[in-house]
Amino acid sequence: MGLKIAMIPYEIVAHGERGRFKKIPLPPKEDLEKLYLQENKTPCEIGRKFKVSINTVRRWLDWYNIPIKRPYTSYVKTDMSESTKAYLAGYLDGDGTINANLDKRKNCKGYGVHFEVSLISKNKQFIEKLKGMVGGHLSTFIYEDSRRKKEGYKVGFTNQASALAFLKAVTPHLILKKRQGEVMIEYLESRLEARREKGNAALISKESWEKIEEMRRLNK
Repeated sequence: MGLKIAMIPYEIVAHGERGRFKKIPLPPKEDLEKLYLQENKTPCEIGRKFKVSINTVRRWLDWYNIPIKRPYTSYVKTDMSESTKAYLAGYLDGDGTINANLDKRKNCKGYGVHFEVSLISKNKQFIEKLKGMVGGHLSTFIYEDSRRKKEGYKVGFTNQASALAFLKAVTPHLILKKRQGEVMIEYLESRLEARREKGNAALISKESWEKIEEMRRLNK
């Protein structure tokens, strides 16, 4: 087995026309785990505490094999009325998608999970209004009708926290896709909890795989 050679992280501090390497001591692993995992401090906040850059903090986390977490930010509006939620649920039932599929990972072994929660329209002005009502991300895709290729538009919730917030708001009003909404909520909650505890490298649990399989069956 190869040994990992310890290297002291450093930052460059400019003095006049020259740059000088300033050695920075590596904090104890317990201190970083407490700040990052227990107190949920961001790398930026930890960097301010130790007066170093974000990249230095990330090197420290990598050195101690502490999984780097992503921020779980929802872009869904929180002030939607119940009538707006019901309208969006009706639109999701008719012209929306709640689905999860397995994707072959590039340049590595195994499969990843691609989930989709989106509202779809052929009318760009209308889909922009929907985005204004709920938030999310607007994107364009190409579809083929019987005559030629055309542009379609969708408001998507590819961020797990956003998809979860949107589904929690509209699922009580769903009719045709109610079970899909419930299953996706359970899946997203379990994944976000796993990532909070173990970072982005958290493995997909057996229960989560079962939710994915149920979602695929529901959408056949």
